[in-house]
Amino acid sequence: MKLTYFQFCKNEEIPIFVKVDTADFDPDIISFLRGLRFEELSGAEAEEAQSIIENEPNSRVLNIEEASLVVARQIAAARESDRYGSESIISKNGYRVYRYKSVGMMVFSMGSKEWKLGCFPDFGNVDQEIHYRVVVNRFLSWALAPLGYIGFWGTPVDEGLVIQRYIDTKGEAVFINVMKRTVLSIEGEKKLRFNYSLIRLDSALRETSSSMNFEQLLSFLSVNNTYFGEAGQPEFVRQMVQTLARVSAGVNYPQESFRPRQSARLD
Repeated sequence: MKLTYFQFCKNEEIPIFVKVDTADFDPDIISFLRGLRFEELSGAEAEEAQSIIENEPNSRVLNIEEASLVVARQIAAARESDRYGSESIISKNGYRVYRYKSVGMMVFSMGSKEWKLGCFPDFGNVDQEIHYRVVVNRFLSWALAPLGYIGFWGTPVDEGLVIQRYIDTKGEAVFINVMKRTVLSIEGEKKLRFNYSLIRLDSALRETSSSMNFEQLLSFLSVNNTYFGEAGQPEFVRQMVQTLARVSAGVNYPQESFRPRQSARLD
């Protein structure tokens, strides 16, 4: 088995990694991970990554593995909880189990640096990319939270961030660090500008936009962030959302005027 390491936002030195034997998976997995800003590490860089994982308290590494037969059956099986959506998370003794039906199962603990994702060999294939993006962005949401980042399903535009459901963004997520005033997206890391807007698309609006007050923006951000927990969001996540709502401009924008990604601009 030859494991390949990938680092999230390598140039920003974020201690978040993926480890996978690429020979076990669809060849698309490499370009898939690159599209989410995971950069493949060379032999020497992989050794350095192991040192970072050992010594950095907030480091995390996701081991992506082909699911065993037992795990594969659990991933594919129908459950009562499936009527509430494809995703579920349950607490066990000292760890949690996240499941995305028919896609994968992740075992993790905030007290552990090594997490495991069991999935099928086609993980990363372009035909189901939206679902695979959601799984990896859930991992990033949990792993980045202790570093001060809160994630949202969203599309960057010149004016700020259009926040939507994950189905509408095709699983794309953006992570904001309020204290450092930085934004991480597939376009790279950028400074959080003073006029950065958090935008909700409104089908009832025509031609003109309107502002959200603090309570409206807080509610909107609380519902549409990427952090997923079995008992709701922990206190420190709620605090990050509240801080972001206090320092940001919330805008309701006409949905009919939004043009997704080709230009990444609002008309």
